[in-house]
Amino acid sequence: MIRSGDLKDRVIFHKPGEGTENAFGEPTPGWAMHASTRAKVLYGKGVERREAAIEGVNQPATFLVRSTTKTRAVNVKDRILFGESIWDITNTSPIGNTDIEITATRRA
Repeated sequence: MIRSGDLKDRVIFHKPGEGTENAFGEPTPGWAMHASTRAKVLYGKGVERREAAIEGVNQPATFLVRSTTKTRAVNVKDRILFGESIWDITNTSPIGNTDIEITATRRA
């Protein structure tokens, strides 16, 4: 179980929503806010962070959140807004009955 004091960061989950059109009339995907919650964020290991910085690639992170109706509905088609970045969800795993571990990568 995650201690309440560890849930220091605010994250926002978005689900795909109605799209719009760009200036050329091409469809663009839309996103709708699904939930906002507190999370404990664990970044990738030191080696992974250095590789991401050098290569300019995506950075992995794990978001630990409380299990609620809204957070249980989050899946790999959704995304996270955190730290002024968009994070693509790659995995969700329940941790017992109280918490959920969500793995995501930040777009480069």
